[in-house]
Amino acid sequence: MKSQRLLILIHNLSGGGAERVAAKLSRYLPMEVDYYVFDGSHKQAFEVQGNVIRKQFGVVDRIPIVRNLARIWFLRSLKRNGRYTACLSFMESANMMNILAGRAIKTLVSIRIVVSANTYMGSSFRKNVYAFLIKKLYNKADVVIPVSQFAGLDLQRNYGVKAERVKVIENMYDLKEVQQLSSQQLPEEYAFLESERFIVNVGRLHNQKAQWILIKTLAEIDSSERPKLVLLGDGALKQELLEYARSLDLGVSTSDSVDPAADVLFVGFVRNVFAFVSRAQCFALSSLYEGFPNVLVEAMSTGIPVIAADCPSGPREILAPSTSLEEQTSQAEMAQYGVVVPLSKHATLQDFRNNDDVSKYWVEALQTMNNDREKCRRYGKAAQERAGAFSVEATVAKWMDVL
Repeated sequence: MKSQRLLILIHNLSGGGAERVAAKLSRYLPMEVDYYVFDGSHKQAFEVQGNVIRKQFGVVDRIPIVRNLARIWFLRSLKRNGRYTACLSFMESANMMNILAGRAIKTLVSIRIVVSANTYMGSSFRKNVYAFLIKKLYNKADVVIPVSQFAGLDLQRNYGVKAERVKVIENMYDLKEVQQLSSQQLPEEYAFLESERFIVNVGRLHNQKAQWILIKTLAEIDSSERPKLVLLGDGALKQELLEYARSLDLGVSTSDSVDPAADVLFVGFVRNVFAFVSRAQCFALSSLYEGFPNVLVEAMSTGIPVIAADCPSGPREILAPSTSLEEQTSQAEMAQYGVVVPLSKHATLQDFRNNDDVSKYWVEALQTMNNDREKCRRYGKAAQERAGAFSVEATVAKWMDVL
């Protein structure tokens, strides 16, 4: 019997959630894994076990349509060379290439977002083109693998993907590794946080992550009870968020000049977020949309309570799995594994400044965690137990079932 060997098709391995998951598969799947990385212009950030195939087409690379046809033809040859038993692709452009290259071997496509809720596709014209192609192509794949139950429902309802082709596989988490990283010390300049109460958020400073909600929430809490807010991540919105915090009379600190007295600490990028997360009073996810929020499960695995916006998708099925995927809370919901708060309707800081629609619910959730220490402890324990459902062992079993 031919041994299983997987070919993973991906745009690059330079960073990002999909790239991280793709790289992890070579470490944990009990089979050989190779990668066809079709955009060689990005520096590789993730180490993988297996061959990384890159192919340049000379002058053809200058003409996008011809370049994409050449990539599809090259992928078709890889599928037919007898080396692989399956080809798995990540993200929309790779998924379409995978399907168009034919089904000489098992063809699987992985969807990391709720397609209809996502804004990364750009203009309305581009979104319509993607929608048309998804409807026409995705049913030709052997297996369609969304990262969350809600993302799978979205594909079926809005893009006509057949239910029998859909197999949800959530992200995997090396919980032992998280525990090891959590035990490491904080950077020296942030050692003062050991004796402070603080809320932590991890993510790009970007409209999607909506950290302005957390800043406004902090300003709404009386200064005598106010915890610090620690923001781990960087991005284009940094200056705007700094100015917003100052406009609310909150003290701010950046990595260039750390101030222990500050209310909001813009820490920036750090290699080990878990040294911060594991010491926080709670983790806060304010995102307007997600695919399946890695940082939420990783924070839960450290044993701290979590509060998350009821965004599409992930938080509800992680924190309140017994409720309907389509349920939307209108209050601070004390769910089974964490607190779910209403989703803001405002996609930019400017819109939110003019009409704050959610900070009161965040204040209620944070004050509950602060005032009821027993509930806080129970939620931390429950969160850690729930994170176990997304362990490497549990997730690898799902992958092997479809491969």
